[in-house]
Amino acid sequence: MTNPLTTRARPLSPNIQIYRPQLTSVLSILNRITGVILSGCSVVLVIWLMAAAEGPQPYAMVQRVIASELGQIALLACTFAFFLHLCGGIRHLVWDTTHGFELRTIYLSGWIVVAASAFSRPRRGPSACGWRGSPMNRQTTPSPLARAIGPGSAKKGLAHWWLERVTAVALLPLTIWFAASITVHTRVGYGALIGWLSAPLTTVLMIFLLITLFCHTALGLEVVIEDYVHSAAKGPIVVTMRLGCLALAVAGVLASLRIAFGG
Repeated sequence: MTNPLTTRARPLSPNIQIYRPQLTSVLSILNRITGVILSGCSVVLVIWLMAAAEGPQPYAMVQRVIASELGQIALLACTFAFFLHLCGGIRHLVWDTTHGFELRTIYLSGWIVVAASAFSRPRRGPSACGWRGSPMNRQTTPSPLARAIGPGSAKKGLAHWWLERVTAVALLPLTIWFAASITVHTRVGYGALIGWLSAPLTTVLMIFLLITLFCHTALGLEVVIEDYVHSAAKGPIVVTMRLGCLALAVAGVLASLRIAFGG
């Protein structure tokens, strides 16, 4: 007789059918949502670089869209998404060191993520927050935990895990450099901007930023797809997403090289 534990599909993750929303689960879902939002921002970055490479008129058109009221609202939303994703990522990196798993510490770090993202302190301290979860609903056996334990380890994922962490750490200084630099150089005119973008050091850092950014984007979106798409379309969607990230990275690198070599 076939063991049902080895034939059942693995339980979905995160399993929102079992637990009520709580701070940790909400932040986990928000981390995915902000990651998707930032993926859209990455597309805008490539469009901006391509416009700058095309000339002053395409660049001015893109700048007008960004400077519009709708563009400023989108920029504000992307900025908040960036800080929320950044703080949440730092929290996960700390967890990877096997620290911070005490219940009080989990809620403390969660509220710190919210406060740091919103640039304000929450009115109630983390110590006032109790456990918001609920016990597992009574279900027929085997339970989701039993179904996960039954098949054993998936025997894969370590390389993906490491690459996601390495690219996240590499993006931290690169993003800070780009944000600080672009804030200064977009205010001094197209010629000065091109002069900065065509500098050898800027070109190298920009190419490194683009490659790391879209590598991290592909890794993160793959996790989101695997968590929420459970049909036969999952494979084609992942392949399409990877090809899209590759195409955007190549387009951004080519635009940077065109600017650097004046072509």
